[in-house]
This record gives sequence, structure tokens and C-alpha cells, in this order.
Amino acid sequence: MTGLTRPLRGVRAAFIASDPGLVRFRAASTTIVAIVATLVVLGGLVTIAGQPVTVAIPGVVLAMIASIAVRETEPVPQAIAIALLAPASFVSVGLAATVSGTMVLADAVFVAVAVSAVFLRRLGSRGMATGMVAFISYFLTLFIGLSVEQLPAVAVALVVAALVCVVVGAVLRPRKPDRELRRMLAALGLRAGDVVELLGQGVRGGELTPRLVHRLRSRVDRAQETARAVEEHLDTADASLLELIGNVELGVRVFDFQLVVEDLGVSVRRVLEEDDNLEPAVREDVAAALAAVQSFLENPARRSIVDALATDAAEVSRRGGVPDAVARLHRALAGTVDAWRRVVYPHPDDADATVGERPAEADEDEDEDEGRSSSSSLGDTARQAIQVGLASVLAIVVGIQLSPTRWFWAVITAFVVYIGTSTRGEILTKGWQRVLGTMAGVVAGVLVAAMVGGNTVAAVILILVCLFLAVYLMSVSSAIMVFFITTMLALLYGLLGRFSVDLLVVRLEETVAGALIGVLVSYVVFPASTRQAVREGVRDFLEELGDLLAQSADDLTNADPPGDAAGGNARALRDSFGRLKTTAKPLTDGLAGASARSGPRLTMHVLAACEHHGRMMSRLADETVAVAADPQAHRALDRAARAVRANVEAFAAGVGARMSEVTVYPAVPLVDDLEQVAARIPEDAGRFLAVARHLRAIDHAICARACELGARLTPVGDEQEVGGGAPDATR
Repeated sequence: MTGLTRPLRGVRAAFIASDPGLVRFRAASTTIVAIVATLVVLGGLVTIAGQPVTVAIPGVVLAMIASIAVRETEPVPQAIAIALLAPASFVSVGLAATVSGTMVLADAVFVAVAVSAVFLRRLGSRGMATGMVAFISYFLTLFIGLSVEQLPAVAVALVVAALVCVVVGAVLRPRKPDRELRRMLAALGLRAGDVVELLGQGVRGGELTPRLVHRLRSRVDRAQETARAVEEHLDTADASLLELIGNVELGVRVFDFQLVVEDLGVSVRRVLEEDDNLEPAVREDVAAALAAVQSFLENPARRSIVDALATDAAEVSRRGGVPDAVARLHRALAGTVDAWRRVVYPHPDDADATVGERPAEADEDEDEDEGRSSSSSLGDTARQAIQVGLASVLAIVVGIQLSPTRWFWAVITAFVVYIGTSTRGEILTKGWQRVLGTMAGVVAGVLVAAMVGGNTVAAVILILVCLFLAVYLMSVSSAIMVFFITTMLALLYGLLGRFSVDLLVVRLEETVAGALIGVLVSYVVFPASTRQAVREGVRDFLEELGDLLAQSADDLTNADPPGDAAGGNARALRDSFGRLKTTAKPLTDGLAGASARSGPRLTMHVLAACEHHGRMMSRLADETVAVAADPQAHRALDRAARAVRANVEAFAAGVGARMSEVTVYPAVPLVDDLEQVAARIPEDAGRFLAVARHLRAIDHAICARACELGARLTPVGDEQEVGGGAPDATR
């Protein structure tokens, strides 16, 4: 029986780890339920009213866009966002029905709708969804031939579809933040277990091969992404999600756990580098200990492992003749298990650790910040609107030449490649992924349609499965999403009796044409360089990081810190990094994820660590108040924070310029002084020490990466007075 259940447990573990909190699964399930419910309700209504089924199609489109693009999770904001889609869709349908008799005018209005959809993106996620539903509703109206006389029926269909989506989103799939958190923590344990598993393979093999190091880096990145998802989930919660611990304290522990997992990797590498000829018995002991740690991370119910590893670490430390690296590794193993225990088994005394909970009124500010961050500047929006307009015109012309009846596929592709992109590298990557997904989907569509034949039930089931997988994997890869959509279209056309291989070939030709046109326009008309955009994004991020460090230090040394200034800086830092991460994807992932550049990837990894440490420091700023009454601690913190900020500013100055002309001054001695002072503070000592750890981590990451890029490293005190930071630290 165990042999049968082990594969199932493995599949379940992989599923949980790949989708922390089951967020993507819930979104895909909601989409399917909303579409099916809308089809059933509208199908019944059009039958009763004696209307053609085509009047229900805009309602189905609204249900699909609402389920995919509306990001609000609370019932009222979600209902408002969905309600905005109905009038936008109705206006587009009305325009298309009115001008459909004049082809040139219809095409001109189509381009105007596409350009308007670009400007709507400045309103954030709601504007993005509204523009998308308007665009799709317009071309579908032209394609299916809705008339002006059918507009009242279309209006009813849109209202009904919106109501169905509201019911599905708010009633059938209510959000449970505490359950999502537990799923995310389980996923974090599985991701960390994957890291430890590879470390065990390295110990058994006697070395960390380049291939193993590459896989290890990939798994560490996935673990960090999961930890960041946990942190963001805690950030958006209005109250404590677990009974025995506050959200801020839990976030600190997740952060500590992430650090000890990374330190564990360093310890294993030291063992393999410093002790090349480990005795077989010692090697086996280390491998067994790593396996035990992996077991506890993946299944925290095995609590006996905690005491066993602590005992082993103590015994190894007492045992004579054991290499220092091996002893440190055993202590790191025990520390990893203890850090995970503190996350998944908070002690009852932690019930008082509810500091730093975000007030409810901060939600509105955060929503406003999100809306502002998701919108680009007016100049960028105008530039992209011109590009989209020109690409749409060319796609219409070329698409009609390829197929007078299927030209809209080219226009859709030319429009879609600009969604969520801002630089030519991003557009190239997205266009290539769409073509790649369509090519694979055409092949799969032919095979699946041939296997299904005339089986209606099987075709409907597979259509729903393909749609589910397209939505579920949408955020993973747009190529995979397009693959399932193309396969679904093949099944749909087969169900309608219109399937042919030539039809799928036309879809591929139109998609290639639309992608090429979109990419060509982005490179010729007001091109935006990806590298330049990344440089600007890095500088903006570092500026936000410097502001956060200054504000947090000011709050820590102020007996009465003003409001939620540090929290605002933390949200700005998070939004800035999110934009930078999206912009840098063409450099870090390559075309369709097929190639990766180590330099940009390493820089993004360093900045991700800085973003994490910076936001964790800002969380603690409002709560570590004892320093304000201690002049010595005040001075130590001020000197350390100014030195770290100076290095951040120096790194920013070298971005896009000559890093060899930059000098960084590691703040190690200043942070050491800060920790010594903090250890003497009886009140809030633990939190103040945590602030010092965050400063140390940011400084180390910035200085190390700057040196790798050619900057000069000068110890504090060699060229300036200790405590002054870099030359511009006092500015």
C-alpha cells in the first residue's frame, strides 16, 4: 500500500510546491465555474426569449475576462470591478454593430478601440480588464455579425453575466487567508526540502558539480519566491492569520528560516571544499542528517527530528578530531530545523507578538499605490498607444491578405504582445512565446481532434480541461497558455463541425504575422531599450531602498515616529522591485525562457535580497522604540544606516556608468558596533538586533555585487573617519 501511495504523495507535494496557497488553482477553478454557469444561465435565457445564441457571446467573454483579469479579492471591490466591464463591453458592441456595414470605418474604429485600451491601462488592473473586454467585444461583434436591433438582448446578457461572476467570486469561492497561509507554508517547506535534497546529493557524490550548482541555484530561487509570496500574503492581511503569533513576527521568522537555508548551503560547500577526503562514515552521517532535515521540512509532524539533530550537533561539537567545517554544518542543520519549528509551531508565548499589524485604513493607501505603480507615465503610455495603433493597422492589412475571414487573429496577437510589456525585449519575448505556443498547439490540436472524433462529451470535457490549464499556467508561461488555447480552439471547431487542418495553419500564419508586426513596430517606432529600462529600474529601486533606510533609521531614533512613513516606503520598494523584475525578464530568462544571462540574473538576485531585508527592517522600525532613549544606540544606528545607504547610492551611481570609478566602504565594523550596543539594551534587544542583521545583509549584498562588477572596495577607516560612511554619506 505504501508503494502505491508514495507516487501520489510525490504528485501532491509537487502540486503544492508549484502553487503556494493554491492561488492559481483557485483562479482557474473560478474561471471554469463562472464560464460554465454563465453559459447555462444565458443559454436558458436566449432559448426562452427566442434569441440567437450569438447575443450571449459577449456575456461569456465578460465572464472569462472578469474571472481572469479582475484581481480584487474582497467582495465589494470585486463587484465594482466586474460591474465596470459591462458598460465597456456594451459600448464596444454598439460601436461595432453600428459601423459593421462600412469595412474601412469598422477597421478605423477597431484601431481606435485598441489605442483606447492602452490608455485605460493607466487606471491599473481595473483599466487593464476594461480595455481587454472592450477590445475583444468589438472584434467578436464584427466576426459573429451582431446587429443594432440585438443590442437590448446583448445588454441583458452582459448584466446577467456580471451578476453570475459576482456570485461565483464572492459566494462560491470565498477567500480564506488563514488556509492560504498554511498552504503557502507547506509549499515553503517543500521548496526548502528540495534544496536540502540536492545538498545531500552533493555530499554523497563528494562535490557540487556545475550542473548541481545550477540546479541548486534554481531551487533556492524558487524557495525565495515562495517565501516572498508568504510575506506578501502576511502584508495584505488585516489581522493575525495564526492564533499564537502575529503576522509581523511570523514574517520575521520566515525571513530567518530563508537565511538559515542559504547558510546551510554555504556550510555544505565549505565541508566539500575544505575537507576533500572525508571519511566514509562521516560523509554518511552528514548525508543522513541532511535527509532527516529534508524529512522534517516536508513533514513537520516528525517533531522528534528536532531534538535528535540538536543532540547530534552537541555531540559532534564535543567529539574530538571532527573537522571544524563538519561541526559547523551540524550546527547549521540543527539551526535550520529549529528555525522551521519556530515557523510551523509557534509557542503560546508568541501570542503577544502581534506588533506591527497594519491598520485597516492603510488598505486604501496600498490600493492607491498599486494603481499608481501599475500605470506607466503618460509619455510611455502615449508611445505604446502609437505603437499599438500602427501595429493594429498593419495587422489588419496583412491579416486580410492571409485570410479575409480570420484576419482578427493577427490583430489580437499584435495587440496582446503589448499587454504587460514596455520594452522591445519584452515584446520580442512575448511574441516569440505566442508563436511557439501556437505551433505546438496546432500539432496537439490536430492529434486531439483526431482522437476525439465525433464524441461530443469527450470534446466538451477536453475543452474545459484545456481552458482550465490555460488559466492555471498563464502566469507560468504565456507559451503554455497559448498552447492550450490553440488546442481548445481545435476541439471547439471540431464540436461545431468546422474543424480542418488548414484552419489551424491559418491561425499559425496569422499569429506569426501579428507577432512579427508587433515586434517590428516596437523596434522601429519609438523603440524602448530593455537594457536602458533595466538600468533606470535598478536606479529607481536603489533610490527607493535608500529612502527606506533613511526613513526606518529616522523612525528608530525618534521617540514619536510620524505615522506609517516607513510602511509607505516599504510598499514603494516592493512595487519598484516588481516593475523591475518584469522589465528584466528578457535579460534574465531569455527568449521564451530558453536562455538566461548570468549577470542580470545575479544582479536581480542581489536586489531581491535587498528588497526583502529592506522591507523586513521597515516592519521592525515602528516597534523598536528603546533606541530613541539611548544616545549611544542612537549614534550607532545612525552611523551604520548612513554607511549602508552611502554604499547603496554609490552602487546606483555606477549603474549605466563605469563601476570601476565607484568605491564602496563596507559597513561591517559599524554594524558590529551596532550589534554590541543593541545587546546591552534590555528592552526590544531582539528586534533591534534583527534591524542590525538586515543592515548587514543589505550592505554585504550591495558591496559584494559592486566589487564583482569592478568597483573598488575600501575598508571603513582607510580613507575616511569611521562612522562617516562613504564620502557622500551625510548628504
